Amino acid sequence: MPGVCRGFTLIEILVTISIIALLTMIGVTNFRVANQKARDGRRQGDLEQIKAALEL
Repeated sequence: MPGVCRGFTLIEILVTISIIALLTMIGVTNFRVANQKARDGRRQGDLEQIKAALEL
C-alpha cells in the first residue's frame, strides 16, 4: 500500500526509554542495598574475630 508509513512514533519511543530507565534505577538501588548489607555483615564478622582475638 503506497503512502503507509511503518515505524514507531516518538511517544512510543519515549515511553519505552522511560520504562527502561525506571527499571535500571530500581536495579541499581537494589544492588546498592544488597552491597551495603553484605559489607555490614563482613564488618560484623571482622569485629567478632577481633573480639575473640582480644579475649585470648
